[in-house]
Amino acid sequence: MKKAESISIAGIVNKSLDNNVFQEIAAELETGVADTDDKLTEFKVEQKIASIDASSEFSFGGFVNSNSKIKSLKTYYMAALMSNRYKPLMGNNGEVLALRRYGIGFALTLEVKDVETKINANYGVVAAAGALDLSKVAYKISVYGVLTPELTQYLPKQEGDFTNDIFIKIQDFFAKAKEHIGDMTQAALYPIEIIKNTQIVPDKSHTVSIYFASHCIASNKSLSDCIKLYQQKNLNINDNVIQFMYSYFGIKDAYVTPSITQRQDAAKWISGQYNKVENTIDSTWVEIDSAYTYTLSEDSVYKPHPVPADWAQAAKVLEDENFEISANYSSEIKIGAMLNASSAFNTYTLGRRIVHYMDTNDNPEPGSKVIETRYGVGIRIIMKISNTEFGTDISFANIGAIAELNLGNVEYEISGIGINDSDLIKLLPVPQNINQNTFSEINKTIETLKTKISNLDPTDFEPQALRIRVEEPENVDPTLQAQSTVFAYRNIKEKERLNDTLNKAKSLGLLEEPIKEVYKELGIEGNDRPVRSDKLEAIEWLDFE
Repeated sequence: MKKAESISIAGIVNKSLDNNVFQEIAAELETGVADTDDKLTEFKVEQKIASIDASSEFSFGGFVNSNSKIKSLKTYYMAALMSNRYKPLMGNNGEVLALRRYGIGFALTLEVKDVETKINANYGVVAAAGALDLSKVAYKISVYGVLTPELTQYLPKQEGDFTNDIFIKIQDFFAKAKEHIGDMTQAALYPIEIIKNTQIVPDKSHTVSIYFASHCIASNKSLSDCIKLYQQKNLNINDNVIQFMYSYFGIKDAYVTPSITQRQDAAKWISGQYNKVENTIDSTWVEIDSAYTYTLSEDSVYKPHPVPADWAQAAKVLEDENFEISANYSSEIKIGAMLNASSAFNTYTLGRRIVHYMDTNDNPEPGSKVIETRYGVGIRIIMKISNTEFGTDISFANIGAIAELNLGNVEYEISGIGINDSDLIKLLPVPQNINQNTFSEINKTIETLKTKISNLDPTDFEPQALRIRVEEPENVDPTLQAQSTVFAYRNIKEKERLNDTLNKAKSLGLLEEPIKEVYKELGIEGNDRPVRSDKLEAIEWLDFE
C-alpha cells in the first residue's frame, strides 16, 4: 500500500528530488504558469513540521518524553488557494517521482539548527532559543503570485535571522496578505505543493522494538526501567514503539510495574495467544484527502466513483463530525488515503469535517473495491500530534495544552474542500504559537466557518471526493506482523518444521508470510527440520544478542 505525502515547496528537502526537477520548479516559481482553464478548487492554511532530527536522550520526570532533545527541525506555514492543476515530476528513467500542485499563496519557513535546549515547534519558543544563542534560527518568506506593490510595503526582509520582532512583522504581513489574496486577478498559477508517494511497509526494526517491549512487560518492568535497559544494552529500539506497546497492554504510568494480568497478556502475546485482531470484516468509511485520486496508480483497487452527474440537482446532507486516524490501530488504507495521516507509531491525526455531501455508487471503476463514494464541499480541519509524552490523553479538548506544556508536537491544517471563497480564507489564522488561547481562537473560527458553510449553496462550488466506503475492519492490530515473526523464531528454537509452524499459526490467526520469511532468512529449505545452528540463531534473536 502506498500513501501520499504533501510538502510545501517552501519546506521541501532538496536532496529528495534531482537537480533537473528543481531547475524546472525554479523556473515556474519565477514566472508562473498561465492558468488557462484551471480552477481554484480549495483554500488551505497549514502550520507543519517539515523535518525533525532528535537525539535518543530521555528526560525522566513526571513523564517519559520520546523526543526530549531536538537537534534540528524545519517548520513551515502556508496559506494558499489551490487549483485542480497537477503535473508529474518525471525521473531520468521515465518514472513519476511526485506530483506538483499549482495555486497562489505565501509561506514562512523556519530552519532551526544546533539546538542546545529542550525546544518545540512554537514560534515564540524558537525565537527565544535563538535570542539566547541556544540555537541558530533562519527564516524565509516565499510569495507565489500575490505580491503586488500595495502588499510590498508590509513585506519584511524575505530571509534572515528569526527574532520575536521579525515574527511580529511577519504576522502583520501575512494578515494583510490574507486580506489581499482573494481580491487580486488570477493571471498565473505557481507550483505550491509537492505530493510524493511512499510505500507503507512494516519496518523490521519495529518488530524487535515490539517484541522487546512485550518481553519487558512480561518480565514485570516499568516503562522507565525498560528504556534504561535497552539504552544500557545499546539496542536499536524505536522509542515511540515502546511507548505504544505499554499503552497497548493498558499501562498508563511510566513508573508503575505491570499488573499480573498485563504480564500474563504480554507473555501470551509472545507465544502468539493474545492480540487485538478483529476477525469481523465490515464496510467502513475511509477519509480521503482532496489530492488522493491524483496520486492513485492505474492498477489501484481503491479508486473513488466519478462525480455524480446530478450533483447540482440532488439533495445534500450537512454533516459536522470528528474523526481520528492513528497508526496505532488504523488499517493501511486509512493511513494511505490521507496526506496528513502518519504511519509512525505514537502519532495521531484528529480531524473534523463540516460539509454538504451526497453519496454515490454509480459507474464504479472496473475492479475497484470501493462500494460507495461520498462527494461534497465544505471545511476539513486536521490536527496532527506527534512525539507525545507517555500517558498524555489525546483529544481536541487538550491539543492547546499539549503544545503549550511541550507534551508533544502539534501541527494543523484547515482546508476549504471544493471551495475557493476568499472571504473564508480571510478568517483563518496567521503563523502563530499553538497554545490554549490560540487553539480556543481557532475553535471560534471553526464555528464561524460552520455558520458560513451552512449558508452556502453547494452547487456553486466544485465537489470533491471526501470519503470512500470499503470492506475493512474498523480497527486493526499493528503488532500482528511482529507477533508472527516472534512466533517463527520461537518455533525454530524448538526445531519445528515450517509446515507444522504454519499450521499452529493458522489456528492462532497469525500471518503466514512473516513466518515463511524468517525460515527463508535462516536458510531452512522446504519443510526441512531446523538444525542446531538454526536453533542457536533463533535463540540469539530472541535474547536480543
